[in-house]
Amino acid sequence: MLDEIRDRLYGGQVSPESDYFALSILAFNLLTHTHPFKGVHKTLRSLAERMIYKVPVFAPDPDLIKPKCFVPIVVPALQTQFEDIFMKGNRFLIQTDQQPVQAQPLQKMQTQTAQKADLLIKPIFELTQGEQIRDSFAITNRLLVKTNQRYLVFDCSNYGYTVLKHEFSAKEADQVWIGEKEVLAQKGMELWVLRNQNDWERLNNFQFKKESQWTQYKNILAIVEDEFLKMLYLDETNKDFVRIEQTPVFGKGFQIRSGALWQQVGGQQYFFYHSGKTLSTVLSPLPIQDLKILDNQLLMAYRNYNPNKETAILYAYGTVQNLQAKMQAYIDLENLKYFAYKASNVHHGLIFEPADDQILVRRTEDFAVLQEIDCKIISDFTELSSTQAGIVAIQPDYCVLLNKK
Repeated sequence: MLDEIRDRLYGGQVSPESDYFALSILAFNLLTHTHPFKGVHKTLRSLAERMIYKVPVFAPDPDLIKPKCFVPIVVPALQTQFEDIFMKGNRFLIQTDQQPVQAQPLQKMQTQTAQKADLLIKPIFELTQGEQIRDSFAITNRLLVKTNQRYLVFDCSNYGYTVLKHEFSAKEADQVWIGEKEVLAQKGMELWVLRNQNDWERLNNFQFKKESQWTQYKNILAIVEDEFLKMLYLDETNKDFVRIEQTPVFGKGFQIRSGALWQQVGGQQYFFYHSGKTLSTVLSPLPIQDLKILDNQLLMAYRNYNPNKETAILYAYGTVQNLQAKMQAYIDLENLKYFAYKASNVHHGLIFEPADDQILVRRTEDFAVLQEIDCKIISDFTELSSTQAGIVAIQPDYCVLLNKK
């Protein structure tokens, strides 16, 4: 099935309910000239994320930019059905006779089920009623979780457990970022740093612009504007200043997806990675569709053009060495994976790749699968991160810490 109609909220499985979902997408597209999950969202970049977080084109979300071609549904009973399907997760055969139907919800994926005996699953925090996780970011010793209600910063420096260090209302800041030591926040067009538990200080040598886009590599915040690429070193603040490096660029030639940054220059694509102390660029050996990169390990979705002039999206793991990207393993996937990476000074590193009901452990030497760990709460779209406390697994409705017993 095409990605545009695959039911990602329920794992992409084919069933009568997934057929109802696919038909509702086609009907909505026919009536509104727009796919229900198209448009531009500031944080939910992919079609799958929009489906999972239930943010259709008509959702009242300030971070959503609707396509100009979108024509709203004017029949209330029909609009109610689309809201039931796209915003509430119900699945039923769409009715066009303007008579309301009784939606029958699918059974929600169980998040607390039996797991393999040697895997310990520990909830990091509990969601309140109506709360959903929107975003997260992890570095070695810290974890930031953003929900629709609050920001939470956890200390992850000790194996086996996490400690909540800071909690802020979602209304207190537009964005929050963590370094290994500092916590910074965007409030309007201004940048602030947390000095004490609740004492914010404004950083006077930087202001955001309306066209600013950003992504974070470890403790470096990369900000793309129309004329500059700016690198903010989150852990290097002094009084009311933060260390900034900037390079003149053509901002419209940059793309940010899945936390990765790349640019188009002279018909070539160059992506950025954290080379130790700063961000470096590498010529991409393949035409990038999407990219997930951690340190020097990357998973790339790329466009493959065949002689019949048809385009397919394929996936490959690779490594950056000596400012060159080497693609080493071409993998049969249906979507980009939010994998975790654990480096090693002795042997090869390890990739922890989410899959339906399991985690695949790959070695970075050749990306061969070393182990398959059964875990019923994991899906293709689970976001995994590596910390000193263990592997963090996040979906919209849970955040847990995974360790071997």
